[in-house]
Amino acid sequence: MSLPISEINEIKKNTQDPFYVYDLKQIIKNYKDFGSELGINNYFAIKALPNPHILRALYDAGYGNFDASSIEELELLKFAGIP
Repeated sequence: MSLPISEINEIKKNTQDPFYVYDLKQIIKNYKDFGSELGINNYFAIKALPNPHILRALYDAGYGNFDASSIEELELLKFAGIP
């Protein structure tokens, strides 16, 4: 889900609940830049950000290397539709 900043500010003003705002384009860019700077095929640690929507977006952007260290993390990949 993509929201304009005005809607995010409205949510912020009307709730006391914590919430996260992710910049998906920046996450994908950072992941791409990190690997190309080091000249390696890097792996994304699911433990670092176990959000199925972000994992799926990385996969859809062509990054299919994930580091799963538990059955739950493998199940999260499956839930996100990542083989």
